[in-house]
Amino acid sequence: MSDEKKPAQKTILGLPQRRAIACAGIIVFLFFYVWLVASLGEMIRGGPITALIFYGLAGTVWGLPLIPLIAWSERYQWKKKK
Repeated sequence: MSDEKKPAQKTILGLPQRRAIACAGIIVFLFFYVWLVASLGEMIRGGPITALIFYGLAGTVWGLPLIPLIAWSERYQWKKKK
């Protein structure tokens, strides 16, 4: 028997596991996001144009916080600018 130590193996998630975690994260995020937007939407004053702008922005902006999660799940490598 040798006294050589084996290098510690990193626990690396495979692509299917990352995608499953990302899907669960997206569903949880969207549940709370929709709840928050609906709650804030009830407090809107100013008429239909104000509501249209609010819901239009809320319907467009929801994807921005999910970009890092999706990038992680697909193993995108961010290129560093020189």
